[in-house]
Amino acid sequence: MTASASTQTEYNHGPSLAGKGGLILAVVALFLITVITPEGFTPPKAYAPGGFCFSGTDLQLLPGRLMVWLNLGLITLLALYQILFTRRFNFIPSQNLSYASVFIFCTACLPWAVYRLSTGVAIALLILLSSNILFAVYGRRNASESIFVLFTFLSWGSMIDFAALYLVPVFFVSAIICKAMRFGEFVAMLLGLAAPYWIVLATGAVSLQSLRVPEISTFMQSNIEAGSLGANWFYLELLIGAVFFLFLLLLNSLRRAATSARSRAMFAVLNLVGCCLIVLMFIDIRNVQAYCLGFLMMLGYQVGYWTASIAAPKRNIFIGFLFLVSIALFTVCQLLPA
Repeated sequence: MTASASTQTEYNHGPSLAGKGGLILAVVALFLITVITPEGFTPPKAYAPGGFCFSGTDLQLLPGRLMVWLNLGLITLLALYQILFTRRFNFIPSQNLSYASVFIFCTACLPWAVYRLSTGVAIALLILLSSNILFAVYGRRNASESIFVLFTFLSWGSMIDFAALYLVPVFFVSAIICKAMRFGEFVAMLLGLAAPYWIVLATGAVSLQSLRVPEISTFMQSNIEAGSLGANWFYLELLIGAVFFLFLLLLNSLRRAATSARSRAMFAVLNLVGCCLIVLMFIDIRNVQAYCLGFLMMLGYQVGYWTASIAAPKRNIFIGFLFLVSIALFTVCQLLPA
Protein backbone atom coordinates (compact mmCIF):
# COMPACT_ATOMS: atom_id res chain seq x y z
CA MET A 1 0.00 0.00 0.00
CA THR A 2 1.38 3.40 -0.95
CA ALA A 3 1.81 6.26 1.54
CA SER A 4 -1.05 8.25 0.02
CA ALA A 5 -3.37 5.24 0.08
CA SER A 6 -2.43 4.63 3.70
CA THR A 7 -3.22 8.23 4.56
CA GLN A 8 -6.59 8.01 2.82
CA THR A 9 -7.43 4.83 4.75
CA GLU A 10 -6.50 6.53 8.00
CA TYR A 11 -8.73 9.55 7.29
CA ASN A 12 -11.73 7.83 5.80
CA HIS A 13 -11.83 4.39 7.42
CA GLY A 14 -9.90 4.83 10.65
CA PRO A 15 -11.20 6.45 13.85
CA SER A 16 -10.33 9.96 12.72
CA LEU A 17 -12.50 13.02 13.34
CA ALA A 18 -10.59 14.74 10.54
CA GLY A 19 -12.14 12.56 7.85
CA LYS A 20 -15.64 11.72 6.69
CA GLY A 21 -16.64 10.52 10.15
CA GLY A 22 -16.04 13.93 11.68
CA LEU A 23 -17.90 15.64 8.85
CA ILE A 24 -20.95 13.37 9.27
CA LEU A 25 -20.85 13.99 13.03
CA ALA A 26 -20.80 17.76 12.46
CA VAL A 27 -23.73 17.69 10.01
CA VAL A 28 -25.76 15.51 12.38
CA ALA A 29 -24.95 17.90 15.23
CA LEU A 30 -26.04 20.87 13.14
CA PHE A 31 -29.51 19.45 12.53
CA LEU A 32 -29.85 17.70 15.91
CA ILE A 33 -29.03 20.85 17.88
CA THR A 34 -31.56 22.74 15.79
CA VAL A 35 -34.25 20.16 16.56
CA ILE A 36 -33.62 20.03 20.32
CA THR A 37 -33.29 23.79 20.77
CA PRO A 38 -36.46 25.09 22.43
CA GLU A 39 -39.06 26.64 20.16
CA GLY A 40 -39.17 29.64 22.44
CA PHE A 41 -35.49 30.48 21.92
CA THR A 42 -35.22 33.94 20.40
CA PRO A 43 -31.83 35.58 19.87
CA PRO A 44 -31.49 39.30 20.51
CA LYS A 45 -32.89 41.43 17.72
CA ALA A 46 -30.44 41.51 14.83
CA TYR A 47 -28.99 44.79 13.68
CA ALA A 48 -28.69 45.07 9.91
CA PRO A 49 -26.85 48.21 8.80
CA GLY A 50 -27.49 47.51 5.12
CA GLY A 51 -25.26 48.92 2.39
CA PHE A 52 -24.89 51.95 0.17
CA CYS A 53 -28.18 51.36 -1.61
CA PHE A 54 -30.35 49.40 0.82
CA SER A 55 -31.15 50.33 4.39
CA GLY A 56 -30.87 47.92 7.31
CA THR A 57 -33.88 45.91 8.38
CA ASP A 58 -34.73 43.40 11.05
CA LEU A 59 -33.42 40.10 9.72
CA GLN A 60 -36.39 38.11 11.02
CA LEU A 61 -37.57 37.78 7.44
CA LEU A 62 -39.48 34.52 7.74
CA PRO A 63 -41.64 33.10 10.52
CA GLY A 64 -40.33 30.62 13.07
CA ARG A 65 -38.67 27.42 11.97
CA LEU A 66 -38.99 28.16 8.26
CA MET A 67 -36.28 30.80 8.56
CA VAL A 68 -34.11 28.45 10.63
CA TRP A 69 -34.31 25.53 8.18
CA LEU A 70 -33.68 27.80 5.20
CA ASN A 71 -30.59 29.18 6.92
CA LEU A 72 -29.41 25.64 7.74
CA GLY A 73 -29.76 24.66 4.09
CA LEU A 74 -27.71 27.65 2.99
CA ILE A 75 -25.01 26.89 5.57
CA THR A 76 -24.84 23.26 4.40
CA LEU A 77 -24.47 24.36 0.76
CA LEU A 78 -21.79 26.83 1.83
CA ALA A 79 -19.84 24.02 3.53
CA LEU A 80 -20.15 21.89 0.39
CA TYR A 81 -18.73 24.72 -1.72
CA GLN A 82 -15.93 25.13 0.83
CA ILE A 83 -14.96 21.48 0.34
CA LEU A 84 -15.01 21.79 -3.48
CA PHE A 85 -12.97 25.00 -3.32
CA THR A 86 -10.38 23.46 -1.00
CA ARG A 87 -10.01 20.31 -3.09
CA ARG A 88 -9.60 22.34 -6.26
CA PHE A 89 -6.49 24.08 -4.98
CA ASN A 90 -5.37 21.23 -2.70
CA PHE A 91 -3.80 23.46 -0.05
CA ILE A 92 -5.06 20.97 2.54
CA PRO A 93 -4.85 17.20 1.86
CA SER A 94 -8.09 16.17 0.19
CA GLN A 95 -8.72 13.38 2.73
CA ASN A 96 -8.65 15.93 5.56
CA LEU A 97 -12.15 17.36 6.05
CA SER A 98 -11.60 18.77 9.52
CA TYR A 99 -11.88 22.36 8.24
CA ALA A 100 -15.47 21.75 7.09
CA SER A 101 -16.30 19.71 10.22
CA VAL A 102 -15.12 22.50 12.53
CA PHE A 103 -16.95 25.14 10.49
CA ILE A 104 -20.26 23.24 10.60
CA PHE A 105 -19.98 22.15 14.24
CA CYS A 106 -19.00 25.58 15.56
CA THR A 107 -21.78 27.17 13.52
CA ALA A 108 -24.26 24.69 15.01
CA CYS A 109 -23.23 25.84 18.48
CA LEU A 110 -23.82 29.52 17.67
CA PRO A 111 -27.59 30.07 17.91
CA TRP A 112 -27.19 33.66 16.76
CA ALA A 113 -25.70 32.42 13.50
CA VAL A 114 -28.28 29.68 12.90
CA TYR A 115 -31.47 31.32 14.10
CA ARG A 116 -31.09 34.54 12.15
CA LEU A 117 -31.26 34.67 8.38
CA SER A 118 -28.57 37.31 7.91
CA THR A 119 -26.05 38.44 5.32
CA GLY A 120 -23.45 36.23 7.04
CA VAL A 121 -23.89 33.42 4.50
CA ALA A 122 -23.58 35.89 1.59
CA ILE A 123 -20.41 37.45 3.03
CA ALA A 124 -18.85 34.02 3.66
CA LEU A 125 -19.72 32.99 0.09
CA LEU A 126 -18.22 36.24 -1.19
CA ILE A 127 -14.99 35.46 0.68
CA LEU A 128 -14.80 31.99 -0.89
CA LEU A 129 -15.57 33.29 -4.39
CA SER A 130 -12.98 36.05 -4.11
CA SER A 131 -10.35 33.63 -2.81
CA ASN A 132 -11.20 31.21 -5.61
CA ILE A 133 -10.64 33.91 -8.23
CA LEU A 134 -7.33 35.02 -6.68
CA PHE A 135 -5.92 31.52 -6.24
CA ALA A 136 -6.80 30.69 -9.87
CA VAL A 137 -4.74 33.65 -11.20
CA TYR A 138 -1.75 33.26 -8.87
CA GLY A 139 1.33 34.62 -10.64
CA ARG A 140 -0.53 35.24 -13.92
CA ARG A 141 0.93 38.10 -15.95
CA ASN A 142 -2.47 39.33 -17.14
CA ALA A 143 -5.23 38.91 -14.58
CA SER A 144 -7.22 42.06 -15.36
CA GLU A 145 -10.46 40.27 -16.23
CA SER A 146 -10.43 38.16 -13.09
CA ILE A 147 -9.58 41.14 -10.87
CA PHE A 148 -12.41 43.11 -12.49
CA VAL A 149 -14.88 40.30 -11.71
CA LEU A 150 -13.61 39.93 -8.14
CA PHE A 151 -14.06 43.59 -7.22
CA THR A 152 -17.34 43.79 -9.10
CA PHE A 153 -18.66 41.09 -6.76
CA LEU A 154 -17.45 43.08 -3.75
CA SER A 155 -19.01 46.25 -5.15
CA TRP A 156 -22.41 44.60 -5.66
CA GLY A 157 -22.14 43.18 -2.15
CA SER A 158 -21.45 46.61 -0.66
CA MET A 159 -24.86 47.76 -1.89
CA ILE A 160 -26.62 45.42 0.51
CA ASP A 161 -24.09 45.22 3.36
CA PHE A 162 -21.17 47.51 4.19
CA ALA A 163 -19.24 44.42 5.32
CA ALA A 164 -18.41 43.76 1.65
CA LEU A 165 -16.91 47.26 1.40
CA TYR A 166 -14.53 46.53 4.28
CA LEU A 167 -13.30 43.45 2.40
CA VAL A 168 -12.06 45.56 -0.54
CA PRO A 169 -8.68 46.52 1.02
CA VAL A 170 -8.32 42.95 2.32
CA PHE A 171 -8.51 41.47 -1.17
CA PHE A 172 -6.44 44.28 -2.66
CA VAL A 173 -3.57 43.22 -0.38
CA SER A 174 -4.41 39.57 -1.09
CA ALA A 175 -4.06 40.21 -4.83
CA ILE A 176 -0.60 41.62 -4.19
CA ILE A 177 0.28 38.52 -2.17
CA CYS A 178 -0.90 36.32 -5.06
CA LYS A 179 1.21 38.35 -7.52
CA ALA A 180 -1.91 39.38 -9.41
CA MET A 181 -1.90 43.15 -8.90
CA ARG A 182 -0.08 45.36 -11.40
CA PHE A 183 -1.04 48.65 -13.03
CA GLY A 184 -3.50 47.02 -15.45
CA GLU A 185 -5.09 45.00 -12.65
CA PHE A 186 -5.27 48.12 -10.46
CA VAL A 187 -7.24 49.94 -13.17
CA ALA A 188 -9.45 46.85 -13.55
CA MET A 189 -10.07 46.92 -9.79
CA LEU A 190 -11.20 50.56 -9.90
CA LEU A 191 -13.48 49.86 -12.88
CA GLY A 192 -14.90 46.79 -11.14
CA LEU A 193 -15.73 48.83 -8.04
CA ALA A 194 -17.32 51.64 -10.07
CA ALA A 195 -19.27 49.61 -12.66
CA PRO A 196 -22.16 48.40 -10.45
CA TYR A 197 -22.80 51.89 -9.09
CA TRP A 198 -22.62 53.37 -12.57
CA ILE A 199 -25.27 50.85 -13.66
CA VAL A 200 -27.73 51.49 -10.82
CA LEU A 201 -27.29 55.27 -10.99
CA ALA A 202 -27.47 55.45 -14.79
CA THR A 203 -30.61 53.33 -14.94
CA GLY A 204 -32.27 55.30 -12.16
CA ALA A 205 -32.65 52.24 -9.95
CA VAL A 206 -31.03 54.25 -7.16
CA SER A 207 -30.72 58.01 -6.87
CA LEU A 208 -27.50 59.71 -5.84
CA GLN A 209 -29.28 61.34 -2.91
CA SER A 210 -30.42 57.98 -1.55
CA LEU A 211 -26.89 56.56 -1.22
CA ARG A 212 -26.09 55.87 2.40
CA VAL A 213 -22.92 56.26 4.46
CA PRO A 214 -21.45 53.38 6.52
CA GLU A 215 -21.58 53.60 10.28
CA ILE A 216 -19.07 51.81 12.46
CA SER A 217 -20.55 50.78 15.80
CA THR A 218 -18.31 50.58 18.85
CA PHE A 219 -18.21 47.83 21.44
CA MET A 220 -20.19 49.90 23.93
CA GLN A 221 -22.94 50.55 21.38
CA SER A 222 -23.57 46.85 20.94
CA ASN A 223 -26.11 44.54 22.54
CA ILE A 224 -23.77 44.28 25.52
CA GLU A 225 -24.83 47.80 26.43
CA ALA A 226 -28.39 46.53 26.78
CA GLY A 227 -27.24 43.98 29.34
CA SER A 228 -28.07 40.82 27.39
CA LEU A 229 -26.31 37.89 29.04
CA GLY A 230 -26.92 35.72 26.00
CA ALA A 231 -25.29 38.32 23.77
CA ASN A 232 -22.33 38.52 26.16
CA TRP A 233 -21.75 34.78 25.81
CA PHE A 234 -22.12 34.98 22.06
CA TYR A 235 -19.27 37.49 21.92
CA LEU A 236 -17.29 35.37 24.38
CA GLU A 237 -17.64 32.38 22.06
CA LEU A 238 -16.26 34.43 19.20
CA LEU A 239 -13.45 35.75 21.41
CA ILE A 240 -12.44 32.21 22.37
CA GLY A 241 -12.54 31.28 18.68
CA ALA A 242 -10.29 34.24 17.88
CA VAL A 243 -7.76 33.09 20.49
CA PHE A 244 -7.78 29.57 18.99
CA PHE A 245 -7.35 31.06 15.51
CA LEU A 246 -4.34 33.20 16.44
CA PHE A 247 -2.72 30.36 18.39
CA LEU A 248 -3.07 27.95 15.46
CA LEU A 249 -1.95 30.62 13.01
CA LEU A 250 1.33 30.93 14.92
CA LEU A 251 1.86 27.16 15.00
CA ASN A 252 0.96 26.74 11.33
CA SER A 253 3.21 29.62 10.25
CA LEU A 254 6.19 27.77 11.68
CA ARG A 255 5.26 24.64 9.74
CA ARG A 256 4.53 26.29 6.37
CA ALA A 257 8.02 27.71 5.85
CA ALA A 258 9.13 24.66 3.86
CA THR A 259 6.15 24.59 1.48
CA SER A 260 5.95 26.02 -2.05
CA ALA A 261 5.59 29.76 -2.70
CA ARG A 262 2.08 29.23 -4.10
CA SER A 263 0.98 27.28 -1.02
CA ARG A 264 2.46 29.93 1.28
CA ALA A 265 0.62 32.67 -0.63
CA MET A 266 -2.72 30.87 -0.25
CA PHE A 267 -2.01 30.34 3.42
CA ALA A 268 -1.12 34.04 3.82
CA VAL A 269 -4.37 35.14 2.14
CA LEU A 270 -6.50 32.97 4.44
CA ASN A 271 -4.54 34.25 7.45
CA LEU A 272 -5.07 37.84 6.37
CA VAL A 273 -8.80 37.35 5.81
CA GLY A 274 -9.20 35.64 9.18
CA CYS A 275 -7.30 38.33 11.08
CA CYS A 276 -9.28 41.11 9.38
CA LEU A 277 -12.57 39.38 10.18
CA ILE A 278 -11.56 39.24 13.85
CA VAL A 279 -10.89 42.98 13.83
CA LEU A 280 -14.15 43.70 12.00
CA MET A 281 -16.20 41.51 14.36
CA PHE A 282 -15.12 43.53 17.36
CA ILE A 283 -15.10 46.96 15.73
CA ASP A 284 -18.28 46.75 13.67
CA ILE A 285 -19.77 44.69 16.45
CA ARG A 286 -23.44 45.46 15.89
CA ASN A 287 -23.07 43.80 12.49
CA VAL A 288 -21.09 40.88 13.90
CA GLN A 289 -23.41 38.32 12.27
CA ALA A 290 -22.14 39.40 8.85
CA TYR A 291 -18.62 38.30 9.78
CA CYS A 292 -18.98 35.32 12.13
CA LEU A 293 -19.63 32.60 9.51
CA GLY A 294 -16.67 33.75 7.41
CA PHE A 295 -14.51 33.78 10.53
CA LEU A 296 -15.56 30.26 11.55
CA MET A 297 -14.64 29.13 8.03
CA MET A 298 -11.16 30.64 8.43
CA LEU A 299 -10.86 29.00 11.87
CA GLY A 300 -11.69 25.69 10.22
CA TYR A 301 -8.83 26.17 7.77
CA GLN A 302 -6.37 26.76 10.62
CA VAL A 303 -7.57 23.52 12.22
CA GLY A 304 -7.24 21.77 8.85
CA TYR A 305 -3.65 22.95 8.40
CA TRP A 306 -2.73 21.86 11.91
CA THR A 307 -4.40 18.44 11.89
CA ALA A 308 -2.82 17.61 8.53
CA SER A 309 0.58 17.61 10.22
CA ILE A 310 -0.11 15.60 13.39
CA ALA A 311 -0.78 11.92 14.10
CA ALA A 312 -4.30 10.50 14.21
CA PRO A 313 -4.57 10.10 18.03
CA LYS A 314 -3.57 13.72 18.67
CA ARG A 315 -5.78 14.82 15.77
CA ASN A 316 -8.82 13.15 17.32
CA ILE A 317 -8.11 14.59 20.75
CA PHE A 318 -7.66 18.12 19.38
CA ILE A 319 -10.82 18.14 17.24
CA GLY A 320 -12.80 16.43 19.99
CA PHE A 321 -11.64 19.11 22.43
CA LEU A 322 -12.85 21.86 20.08
CA PHE A 323 -16.22 20.12 19.75
CA LEU A 324 -16.57 19.79 23.54
CA VAL A 325 -15.73 23.47 24.10
CA SER A 326 -18.31 24.45 21.48
CA ILE A 327 -20.98 22.26 23.10
CA ALA A 328 -20.18 23.68 26.56
CA LEU A 329 -20.53 27.27 25.37
CA PHE A 330 -23.71 26.42 23.49
CA THR A 331 -25.20 24.89 26.65
CA VAL A 332 -24.40 28.00 28.67
CA CYS A 333 -26.00 30.20 25.99
CA GLN A 334 -29.20 28.14 26.18
CA LEU A 335 -29.40 28.58 29.94
CA LEU A 336 -29.01 32.37 29.85
CA PRO A 337 -31.79 34.82 29.01
CA ALA A 338 -31.55 36.34 25.51
